[in-house]
Formats: sequence, structure tokens, C-alpha cells
Amino acid sequence: MALFALRSSVAATAFISVALLAGCGGGGSNGGSSSSGSGTTPPAAATFPIQQAMHNMYANGYQKTYTVTGTAIDQGQSFPFSGTLLVSETLVNPNAIFNGQAAIEDAMNGSGSVTIAGQTFDLSGFVQSNIYQTSNDTVLGITTPTSYCINQGGNGYPTSAVVGASGLVSSVACFTDSTKTTSLGTETVNYNVTAGSSATTAVVTLTFTVTSAANQQPLVYQANYSVDTSANISAQSMVYNINVNGVQVSFTAK
Repeated sequence: MALFALRSSVAATAFISVALLAGCGGGGSNGGSSSSGSGTTPPAAATFPIQQAMHNMYANGYQKTYTVTGTAIDQGQSFPFSGTLLVSETLVNPNAIFNGQAAIEDAMNGSGSVTIAGQTFDLSGFVQSNIYQTSNDTVLGITTPTSYCINQGGNGYPTSAVVGASGLVSSVACFTDSTKTTSLGTETVNYNVTAGSSATTAVVTLTFTVTSAANQQPLVYQANYSVDTSANISAQSMVYNINVNGVQVSFTAK
């Protein structure tokens, strides 16, 4: 297998993750509710303020070091790889302008490396994006050095949700630049809430599906967060599956 092809695959995976880590609209409400039958009313299900938790994560900034392990398959041959990825987010400009609208601008950056077949590749610069949101946490768009993405719809994060809740967060259209003349494709973000490690915690899984302008689906990515009933949030893990130029790359970062 040509290492160039494998490196391109890993680079593409990390690059697309830029928009995915933040390509989700805030605002809106899509919380669930509990039901009761006849007789004794069961205890109310715990509710999780997902929108507020996400707001806290962006407002306070965060930094997490992930351990990356995965496999690339090319022409039937498997190549394991491993490494580390440090992802951080910080407030850049509270008075920015995006697509003609007032916005709060945050920056997401990453650094690290992966080792493939005895060679180490630098991941610095692969995770590099700017996220633009309104004052009520609705994401307007995301930019990277080679893309300009606009949130076009969705229900946003739910203000309150119970275990079992799910829905569409956002639908994003991406272009090569702000002229919006050349399409790169679309991305949808969906959320799902499952039980956590205790009655007051839940796991919120965001599933990102990227479809290219040629109507190909090169990437499905999941990000898992632990959220409690007080809107505390922590990043747990990421799972990627991508096919680039016939090379299938799958990895977990946690």
C-alpha cells in the first residue's frame, strides 16, 4: 500500500472532523416527556438540559487529549495505526460578523500525531476551524482554511431531553469559500440520548453524516458526551468511518 494514499485518508478524516466537531446548530427545543398508565404515577424521568450544557462547553472553552487507535484497509491489506490528538476550543471574537450577521466567534484547533507502518505523521493544522454562533447559541456556520459552511436548518439542541430522545440538530451546506459558488456537499447532525453511568447522567451521541457534492457519503462520525442534570458536560469519545480513494479508515479517539 502506498503510504501517501493512507496519509491522505487520515488527513481527510481529520480535516472533515473540523466542521463536524462544531457543525451543529443550537437553539430550539426537542425534549421528551414521560408517560404514565393507570394507578400509581411512576417517578418522573430525569431530564437533561443539553442546550445549556453545549452552551457551557463553548462559553468556558475546553481542551481534551484523545488517544487514537484505528485501522486502514487498502486492497484487502490491513494497516493499524495509533497516536494522540489534542483538541481545544477558545473564544476569539464576541463581536464577529458571519454571512452578514452578528456572531460570536470561537476557534477550534488540534495538534498531535499518528504512527502508521513505522512512520509518524503530524496532525497539527488538520483540526482547524472557526465557529460562528448567535447570542442564543444558534450556530450560523463554520469555516476552515478550505471551506465555508452555512447552517440551513434543523431543530437545534433540545433545551430538555430524556433518555431515548433523538432528533435532527442541523443541516449544513458547505462551499469552497464565502462566494458560495462551488459546493463541497452537505452535512446533517442528529442527536440521541442514552442512559449514563448513573440516574443523573446521560450519554449524548451526535452523529454527523457528510455527503459530497457528487452525492457520495465519505464520512460518518460520532461524538459522545456525558451530560448531567445540572448541565455539566464532558467529551468522552469520537468514532470515525471514512472511505477515501478506496482506502477504508476507521478509528476511535477517547
